[in-house]
Amino acid sequence: MLTRRLIGKSVFLSALFYVLSSPSAWAVHVPITAEFIPNPSNARVNQFVNLTPFSGYCTEARAQCAARNIFSVRANVNFASKFIHKGEPVYIKAPWEWKKVTVTHPIGGPQEVEVRVTGVGSGYRINPGAATIAGGADQGIQASHSRLWGTGNAVGNDWVYVPAPCRFTGSSFATPNVFGFFWLVTNSSRCTKTAAVDIPDFSFQNIDFLYELRTPNPLAMQSGTYTGSLIYSVGENKDFDFNKMVPNDSVISLDFTLKVTHALKVEIPPGGNTVELVPEGGWQRWMNGNKAPPRLFRDQPFLISSSTPFKLYVECEGTIGSDCYLTNSTGSGTVPVNVSVTLPNGFTDTSGASINRRRLNHIQGISAASVGNALSVRPSYYVDRSPAILHFEVPKEGIDQVLKNDGPSRYYGKITVIWDADI
Repeated sequence: MLTRRLIGKSVFLSALFYVLSSPSAWAVHVPITAEFIPNPSNARVNQFVNLTPFSGYCTEARAQCAARNIFSVRANVNFASKFIHKGEPVYIKAPWEWKKVTVTHPIGGPQEVEVRVTGVGSGYRINPGAATIAGGADQGIQASHSRLWGTGNAVGNDWVYVPAPCRFTGSSFATPNVFGFFWLVTNSSRCTKTAAVDIPDFSFQNIDFLYELRTPNPLAMQSGTYTGSLIYSVGENKDFDFNKMVPNDSVISLDFTLKVTHALKVEIPPGGNTVELVPEGGWQRWMNGNKAPPRLFRDQPFLISSSTPFKLYVECEGTIGSDCYLTNSTGSGTVPVNVSVTLPNGFTDTSGASINRRRLNHIQGISAASVGNALSVRPSYYVDRSPAILHFEVPKEGIDQVLKNDGPSRYYGKITVIWDADI
Protein backbone atom coordinates (compact mmCIF):
# COMPACT_ATOMS: atom_id res chain seq x y z
CA MET A 1 0.00 0.00 0.00
CA LEU A 2 2.83 2.38 0.83
CA THR A 3 4.42 1.74 -2.53
CA ARG A 4 1.17 2.45 -4.33
CA ARG A 5 0.75 5.76 -2.54
CA LEU A 6 4.27 6.86 -3.42
CA ILE A 7 3.83 5.94 -7.06
CA GLY A 8 0.49 7.72 -7.27
CA LYS A 9 1.90 10.83 -5.62
CA SER A 10 4.90 10.82 -7.93
CA VAL A 11 2.70 10.65 -11.00
CA PHE A 12 0.50 13.48 -9.71
CA LEU A 13 3.46 15.78 -9.05
CA SER A 14 4.96 15.02 -12.44
CA ALA A 15 1.73 15.87 -14.22
CA LEU A 16 1.32 19.07 -12.20
CA PHE A 17 4.85 20.16 -13.08
CA TYR A 18 4.21 19.51 -16.77
CA VAL A 19 1.09 21.68 -16.81
CA LEU A 20 2.66 24.50 -14.84
CA SER A 21 5.70 24.57 -17.10
CA SER A 22 3.67 24.65 -20.33
CA PRO A 23 1.34 27.69 -20.27
CA SER A 24 0.68 27.42 -24.01
CA ALA A 25 -0.99 24.07 -23.33
CA TRP A 26 -4.05 25.85 -21.93
CA ALA A 27 -3.81 29.10 -23.89
CA VAL A 28 -6.75 30.23 -25.98
CA HIS A 29 -5.55 30.18 -29.59
CA VAL A 30 -6.85 32.75 -32.09
CA PRO A 31 -5.74 32.18 -35.71
CA ILE A 32 -4.87 35.30 -37.75
CA THR A 33 -4.40 34.75 -41.49
CA ALA A 34 -3.24 37.15 -44.20
CA GLU A 35 -2.25 36.58 -47.82
CA PHE A 36 -0.39 38.34 -50.60
CA ILE A 37 -1.11 37.53 -54.25
CA PRO A 38 -0.03 40.05 -56.93
CA ASN A 39 -3.00 41.88 -58.41
CA PRO A 40 -2.48 43.06 -62.01
CA SER A 41 -5.41 45.47 -61.71
CA ASN A 42 -3.80 47.18 -58.71
CA ALA A 43 -0.12 46.48 -59.27
CA ARG A 44 1.29 49.24 -57.04
CA VAL A 45 -0.62 48.12 -53.93
CA ASN A 46 1.75 45.63 -52.35
CA GLN A 47 -0.05 44.71 -49.15
CA PHE A 48 -1.29 41.64 -47.40
CA VAL A 49 -5.03 41.02 -47.39
CA ASN A 50 -6.45 39.98 -44.03
CA LEU A 51 -8.37 36.72 -44.52
CA THR A 52 -9.28 36.17 -40.87
CA PRO A 53 -13.04 35.57 -40.65
CA PHE A 54 -14.70 37.76 -38.05
CA SER A 55 -16.17 36.10 -35.00
CA GLY A 56 -17.73 37.13 -31.74
CA TYR A 57 -19.45 40.47 -31.38
CA CYS A 58 -19.74 41.34 -35.08
CA THR A 59 -21.59 38.12 -35.77
CA GLU A 60 -24.35 39.51 -33.52
CA ALA A 61 -24.18 43.09 -34.84
CA ARG A 62 -23.27 42.64 -38.51
CA ALA A 63 -25.02 45.77 -39.77
CA GLN A 64 -23.46 48.05 -37.15
CA CYS A 65 -19.97 46.62 -37.69
CA ALA A 66 -20.29 46.91 -41.46
CA ALA A 67 -21.45 50.52 -41.16
CA ARG A 68 -18.34 51.43 -39.15
CA ASN A 69 -15.98 49.16 -41.13
CA ILE A 70 -14.85 47.24 -38.06
CA PHE A 71 -14.68 43.54 -37.37
CA SER A 72 -14.06 41.43 -34.33
CA VAL A 73 -12.37 38.18 -33.45
CA ARG A 74 -13.24 36.24 -30.34
CA ALA A 75 -11.10 34.68 -27.66
CA ASN A 76 -13.16 32.24 -25.64
CA VAL A 77 -12.11 33.55 -22.24
CA ASN A 78 -14.74 33.74 -19.49
CA PHE A 79 -14.43 35.34 -16.08
CA ALA A 80 -15.58 34.24 -12.64
CA SER A 81 -18.62 36.15 -11.39
CA LYS A 82 -18.56 38.56 -8.46
CA PHE A 83 -20.88 40.84 -6.48
CA ILE A 84 -20.78 44.44 -7.74
CA HIS A 85 -21.71 47.02 -5.10
CA LYS A 86 -23.55 50.23 -5.80
CA GLY A 87 -21.00 52.95 -6.60
CA GLU A 88 -18.30 50.40 -7.49
CA PRO A 89 -16.31 51.11 -10.68
CA VAL A 90 -16.20 48.35 -13.28
CA TYR A 91 -13.43 48.69 -15.86
CA ILE A 92 -11.82 47.09 -18.89
CA LYS A 93 -8.24 47.56 -20.06
CA ALA A 94 -6.87 46.33 -23.40
CA PRO A 95 -3.32 46.36 -24.89
CA TRP A 96 -3.33 49.26 -27.37
CA GLU A 97 0.46 49.61 -27.82
CA TRP A 98 2.15 48.00 -30.81
CA LYS A 99 3.71 44.61 -30.16
CA LYS A 100 6.14 42.77 -32.41
CA VAL A 101 6.01 39.13 -33.41
CA THR A 102 8.49 37.22 -35.56
CA VAL A 103 7.10 35.01 -38.30
CA THR A 104 9.39 32.42 -39.87
CA HIS A 105 9.69 30.62 -43.19
CA PRO A 106 11.46 27.25 -43.63
CA ILE A 107 13.92 28.82 -46.09
CA GLY A 108 13.20 32.53 -46.38
CA GLY A 109 14.23 33.55 -42.89
CA PRO A 110 12.37 35.62 -40.27
CA GLN A 111 10.11 38.62 -40.86
CA GLU A 112 8.52 40.98 -38.36
CA VAL A 113 4.81 41.67 -37.90
CA GLU A 114 3.42 44.35 -35.59
CA VAL A 115 -0.02 44.20 -34.02
CA ARG A 116 -2.10 46.24 -31.61
CA VAL A 117 -5.61 46.05 -30.23
CA THR A 118 -7.81 48.94 -31.36
CA GLY A 119 -11.18 47.78 -30.07
CA VAL A 120 -12.48 45.57 -27.29
CA GLY A 121 -15.84 44.11 -26.44
CA SER A 122 -17.56 41.42 -24.46
CA GLY A 123 -20.89 40.56 -23.01
CA TYR A 124 -21.56 41.09 -19.33
CA ARG A 125 -23.85 38.51 -17.77
CA ILE A 126 -25.97 39.24 -14.71
CA ASN A 127 -28.22 37.17 -12.50
CA PRO A 128 -31.06 37.83 -11.96
CA GLY A 129 -32.05 39.83 -15.06
CA ALA A 130 -31.72 43.61 -15.43
CA ALA A 131 -35.42 44.35 -14.82
CA THR A 132 -35.43 42.28 -11.63
CA ILE A 133 -32.38 44.12 -10.30
CA ALA A 134 -33.10 47.69 -11.43
CA GLY A 135 -36.72 47.80 -12.62
CA GLY A 136 -37.86 49.46 -15.82
CA ALA A 137 -39.42 46.36 -17.32
CA ASP A 138 -42.18 48.45 -18.88
CA GLN A 139 -39.54 50.52 -20.70
CA GLY A 140 -37.87 47.55 -22.42
CA ILE A 141 -34.69 45.51 -21.96
CA GLN A 142 -32.30 48.30 -22.96
CA ALA A 143 -33.83 50.67 -20.43
CA SER A 144 -33.47 48.12 -17.64
CA HIS A 145 -29.77 47.76 -18.41
CA SER A 146 -29.39 51.55 -18.44
CA ARG A 147 -30.79 51.69 -14.89
CA LEU A 148 -27.94 49.44 -13.70
CA TRP A 149 -25.44 52.19 -14.48
CA GLY A 150 -27.33 55.45 -14.00
CA THR A 151 -30.49 57.16 -12.80
CA GLY A 152 -33.73 56.35 -14.60
CA ASN A 153 -33.71 55.37 -18.25
CA ALA A 154 -31.37 58.14 -19.44
CA VAL A 155 -29.59 57.57 -22.73
CA GLY A 156 -25.86 57.30 -22.07
CA ASN A 157 -26.07 55.08 -19.02
CA ASP A 158 -25.80 51.66 -20.64
CA TRP A 159 -22.61 50.04 -21.96
CA VAL A 160 -23.04 51.30 -25.51
CA TYR A 161 -21.67 54.54 -24.06
CA VAL A 162 -18.27 54.67 -22.40
CA PRO A 163 -16.08 57.42 -20.96
CA ALA A 164 -12.64 58.30 -22.37
CA PRO A 165 -10.19 57.00 -23.32
CA CYS A 166 -12.40 54.42 -25.03
CA ARG A 167 -14.72 55.57 -27.79
CA PHE A 168 -18.31 54.98 -28.74
CA THR A 169 -19.21 52.58 -31.57
CA GLY A 170 -23.00 52.74 -31.25
CA SER A 171 -23.26 48.96 -31.34
CA SER A 172 -24.83 46.67 -28.75
CA PHE A 173 -27.29 43.86 -28.22
CA ALA A 174 -29.21 42.93 -25.10
CA THR A 175 -31.20 40.15 -23.45
CA PRO A 176 -32.58 40.25 -19.90
CA ASN A 177 -29.35 38.69 -18.57
CA VAL A 178 -26.70 39.67 -21.14
CA PHE A 179 -25.54 42.97 -22.60
CA GLY A 180 -23.11 42.81 -25.54
CA PHE A 181 -20.94 45.84 -26.28
CA PHE A 182 -17.91 46.89 -28.30
CA TRP A 183 -15.67 49.90 -27.68
CA LEU A 184 -12.84 51.48 -29.65
CA VAL A 185 -9.53 51.72 -27.78
CA THR A 186 -7.21 54.75 -28.01
CA ASN A 187 -4.63 53.82 -25.36
CA SER A 188 -4.04 51.14 -22.74
CA SER A 189 -5.74 52.96 -19.85
CA ARG A 190 -8.85 51.70 -18.08
CA CYS A 191 -12.30 52.43 -19.47
CA THR A 192 -14.71 52.55 -16.54
CA LYS A 193 -18.43 52.43 -15.78
CA THR A 194 -19.89 52.82 -12.27
CA ALA A 195 -22.69 50.66 -10.89
CA ALA A 196 -25.86 52.56 -9.87
CA VAL A 197 -27.25 49.60 -7.92
CA ASP A 198 -26.04 46.41 -6.29
CA ILE A 199 -25.58 43.64 -8.87
CA PRO A 200 -25.48 40.29 -7.06
CA ASP A 201 -23.93 38.19 -9.82
CA PHE A 202 -21.85 39.91 -12.52
CA SER A 203 -19.36 38.38 -14.98
CA PHE A 204 -17.89 38.83 -18.44
CA GLN A 205 -18.19 36.15 -21.09
CA ASN A 206 -15.65 36.05 -23.92
CA ILE A 207 -13.21 38.70 -25.12
CA ASP A 208 -13.90 40.20 -28.53
CA PHE A 209 -11.29 42.52 -29.99
CA LEU A 210 -10.41 44.50 -33.07
CA TYR A 211 -6.77 44.53 -34.13
CA GLU A 212 -4.52 46.44 -36.51
CA LEU A 213 -1.59 44.87 -38.37
CA ARG A 214 1.65 46.18 -39.80
CA THR A 215 2.94 43.51 -42.13
CA PRO A 216 6.33 43.21 -43.88
CA ASN A 217 6.87 44.17 -47.50
CA PRO A 218 5.72 41.04 -49.36
CA LEU A 219 7.98 41.88 -52.31
CA ALA A 220 10.98 41.23 -50.05
CA MET A 221 9.65 37.86 -48.91
CA GLN A 222 9.95 34.45 -50.51
CA SER A 223 6.86 32.58 -51.61
CA GLY A 224 5.46 30.24 -49.01
CA THR A 225 3.97 30.32 -45.55
CA TYR A 226 5.31 32.33 -42.60
CA THR A 227 4.10 31.47 -39.09
CA GLY A 228 4.53 32.86 -35.60
CA SER A 229 2.64 33.50 -32.36
CA LEU A 230 2.14 36.48 -30.07
CA ILE A 231 1.14 35.96 -26.44
CA TYR A 232 -1.21 38.27 -24.53
CA SER A 233 -1.75 37.80 -20.80
CA VAL A 234 -5.19 37.98 -19.17
CA GLY A 235 -5.95 38.91 -15.57
CA GLU A 236 -5.38 41.63 -12.99
CA ASN A 237 -2.73 44.12 -14.22
CA LYS A 238 -2.17 42.02 -17.34
CA ASP A 239 -2.56 42.90 -21.03
CA PHE A 240 -6.29 42.28 -20.87
CA ASP A 241 -7.67 43.26 -17.45
CA PHE A 242 -11.42 42.86 -16.96
CA ASN A 243 -12.05 44.49 -13.59
CA LYS A 244 -9.55 42.24 -11.75
CA MET A 245 -11.82 39.29 -12.44
CA VAL A 246 -10.31 35.83 -12.61
CA PRO A 247 -10.25 34.35 -16.15
CA ASN A 248 -10.63 30.68 -16.94
CA ASP A 249 -7.58 31.07 -19.24
CA SER A 250 -4.73 33.45 -18.53
CA VAL A 251 -3.12 33.42 -21.98
CA ILE A 252 -4.36 34.39 -25.45
CA SER A 253 -2.12 33.26 -28.29
CA LEU A 254 -2.52 35.02 -31.63
CA ASP A 255 -1.28 32.47 -34.16
CA PHE A 256 -0.21 34.22 -37.36
CA THR A 257 -0.12 32.64 -40.81
CA LEU A 258 1.11 34.88 -43.64
CA LYS A 259 0.92 33.33 -47.10
CA VAL A 260 2.95 34.76 -49.98
CA THR A 261 2.31 33.70 -53.58
CA HIS A 262 4.64 35.44 -56.00
CA ALA A 263 4.53 35.76 -59.77
CA LEU A 264 7.42 35.66 -62.23
CA LYS A 265 6.58 35.40 -65.91
CA VAL A 266 8.62 36.15 -69.01
CA GLU A 267 6.89 36.32 -72.41
CA ILE A 268 9.10 36.00 -75.49
CA PRO A 269 7.34 36.85 -78.79
CA PRO A 270 6.92 34.10 -81.41
CA GLY A 271 10.26 33.30 -83.03
CA GLY A 272 12.12 35.13 -80.29
CA ASN A 273 14.07 32.04 -79.26
CA THR A 274 16.11 32.28 -82.48
CA VAL A 275 18.32 35.36 -82.52
CA GLU A 276 20.21 36.48 -85.63
CA LEU A 277 22.95 39.04 -85.09
CA VAL A 278 23.29 41.55 -87.94
CA PRO A 279 24.87 44.99 -88.41
CA GLU A 280 22.75 48.08 -88.11
CA GLY A 281 20.86 48.63 -91.37
CA GLY A 282 21.54 45.07 -92.58
CA TRP A 283 24.51 43.46 -94.31
CA GLN A 284 24.00 45.04 -97.73
CA ARG A 285 24.83 48.50 -96.49
CA TRP A 286 28.22 47.40 -95.18
CA MET A 287 29.05 45.10 -98.07
CA ASN A 288 28.49 47.94 -100.55
CA GLY A 289 30.76 50.14 -98.51
CA ASN A 290 33.44 47.46 -98.36
CA LYS A 291 34.08 48.02 -94.67
CA ALA A 292 33.48 46.08 -91.49
CA PRO A 293 30.48 47.07 -89.35
CA PRO A 294 31.23 48.32 -85.83
CA ARG A 295 29.12 45.59 -84.27
CA LEU A 296 26.63 42.79 -84.85
CA PHE A 297 23.62 42.88 -82.58
CA ARG A 298 20.02 42.00 -81.89
CA ASP A 299 17.73 43.69 -79.37
CA GLN A 300 15.20 41.06 -78.41
CA PRO A 301 12.08 42.53 -76.76
CA PHE A 302 10.07 40.59 -74.19
CA LEU A 303 7.42 41.20 -71.54
CA ILE A 304 8.10 40.62 -67.87
CA SER A 305 5.78 40.27 -64.86
CA SER A 306 7.25 39.91 -61.39
CA SER A 307 6.53 40.53 -57.74
CA THR A 308 9.59 38.74 -56.40
CA PRO A 309 13.35 39.32 -56.30
CA PHE A 310 15.25 37.25 -58.83
CA LYS A 311 18.71 36.71 -60.25
CA LEU A 312 19.64 36.95 -63.91
CA TYR A 313 22.52 35.17 -65.60
CA VAL A 314 23.28 33.12 -68.71
CA GLU A 315 24.54 29.64 -69.44
CA CYS A 316 26.46 29.55 -72.71
CA GLU A 317 27.41 26.65 -74.93
CA GLY A 318 30.82 28.16 -75.64
CA THR A 319 32.63 29.97 -72.85
CA ILE A 320 35.92 31.31 -71.60
CA GLY A 321 35.55 32.22 -67.93
CA SER A 322 32.40 34.31 -67.54
CA ASP A 323 32.37 35.31 -71.24
CA CYS A 324 30.29 33.68 -73.97
CA TYR A 325 31.52 32.73 -77.44
CA LEU A 326 29.98 31.64 -80.71
CA THR A 327 31.73 29.00 -82.84
CA ASN A 328 31.97 28.82 -86.62
CA SER A 329 30.55 25.97 -88.66
CA THR A 330 33.91 24.20 -88.94
CA GLY A 331 34.70 24.57 -85.25
CA SER A 332 37.96 26.31 -86.06
CA GLY A 333 37.11 29.81 -84.86
CA THR A 334 35.22 31.64 -82.14
CA VAL A 335 33.83 35.11 -81.64
CA PRO A 336 32.82 36.74 -78.33
CA VAL A 337 29.19 37.70 -77.74
CA ASN A 338 27.98 39.95 -74.94
CA VAL A 339 24.54 39.58 -73.38
CA SER A 340 22.95 42.43 -71.43
CA VAL A 341 19.48 43.36 -70.25
CA THR A 342 17.35 46.48 -69.86
CA LEU A 343 14.42 46.22 -67.45
CA PRO A 344 11.47 48.61 -67.06
CA ASN A 345 10.77 51.02 -64.23
CA GLY A 346 9.94 49.16 -61.05
CA PHE A 347 13.12 47.06 -61.08
CA THR A 348 16.45 47.97 -59.50
CA ASP A 349 19.61 46.21 -58.43
CA THR A 350 20.46 45.76 -54.76
CA SER A 351 21.93 49.29 -54.60
CA GLY A 352 18.72 50.83 -55.96
CA ALA A 353 20.12 51.61 -59.42
CA SER A 354 18.00 51.07 -62.52
CA ILE A 355 18.76 48.18 -64.88
CA ASN A 356 19.93 49.58 -68.23
CA ARG A 357 22.09 47.47 -70.56
CA ARG A 358 23.41 45.58 -67.56
CA ARG A 359 25.74 42.76 -68.55
CA LEU A 360 24.79 39.17 -67.75
CA ASN A 361 27.60 36.80 -66.80
CA HIS A 362 27.91 33.17 -67.74
CA ILE A 363 27.47 30.90 -64.71
CA GLN A 364 27.55 27.16 -65.21
CA GLY A 365 25.59 25.64 -62.34
CA ILE A 366 24.96 28.46 -59.90
CA SER A 367 26.24 27.89 -56.37
CA ALA A 368 27.00 29.79 -53.20
CA ALA A 369 30.44 30.55 -54.61
CA SER A 370 29.19 31.88 -57.95
CA VAL A 371 25.87 33.50 -57.05
CA GLY A 372 27.57 36.86 -56.55
CA ASN A 373 28.29 37.01 -60.28
CA ALA A 374 24.58 36.97 -61.11
CA LEU A 375 22.61 40.19 -61.53
CA SER A 376 20.34 40.57 -58.48
CA VAL A 377 17.07 42.34 -59.27
CA ARG A 378 14.47 43.72 -56.84
CA PRO A 379 10.95 44.90 -57.72
CA SER A 380 9.71 48.03 -55.94
CA TYR A 381 6.12 47.08 -56.84
CA TYR A 382 4.38 44.38 -58.83
CA VAL A 383 5.44 44.87 -62.45
CA ASP A 384 2.83 43.44 -64.81
CA ARG A 385 3.62 42.67 -68.48
CA SER A 386 6.02 45.56 -68.93
CA PRO A 387 8.38 45.67 -71.95
CA ALA A 388 12.05 44.80 -71.48
CA ILE A 389 14.97 44.05 -73.82
CA LEU A 390 17.71 41.44 -74.06
CA HIS A 391 20.74 42.82 -75.90
CA PHE A 392 23.01 40.42 -77.82
CA GLU A 393 26.14 41.94 -79.35
CA VAL A 394 29.37 40.90 -81.05
CA PRO A 395 31.77 43.85 -80.53
CA LYS A 396 33.98 45.32 -83.26
CA GLU A 397 37.12 43.58 -82.05
CA GLY A 398 35.36 40.27 -82.51
CA ILE A 399 34.30 41.15 -86.06
CA ASP A 400 37.82 42.33 -86.96
CA GLN A 401 39.25 39.10 -85.62
CA VAL A 402 36.84 37.01 -87.68
CA LEU A 403 37.49 38.90 -90.91
CA LYS A 404 41.24 38.75 -90.39
CA ASN A 405 41.50 35.07 -89.51
CA ASP A 406 38.51 33.31 -91.03
CA GLY A 407 36.87 35.50 -93.63
CA PRO A 408 33.12 35.38 -94.06
CA SER A 409 31.53 32.53 -92.07
CA ARG A 410 28.51 31.58 -89.97
CA TYR A 411 28.83 31.40 -86.21
CA TYR A 412 26.47 29.52 -83.94
CA GLY A 413 25.90 29.05 -80.25
CA LYS A 414 23.26 28.32 -77.66
CA ILE A 415 22.76 30.89 -74.92
CA THR A 416 20.26 30.21 -72.13
CA VAL A 417 19.01 33.22 -70.17
CA ILE A 418 17.99 32.24 -66.65
CA TRP A 419 15.60 34.13 -64.38
CA ASP A 420 16.21 32.51 -61.01
CA ALA A 421 13.61 33.16 -58.29
CA ASP A 422 12.32 31.21 -55.29
CA ILE A 423 8.59 31.12 -56.04
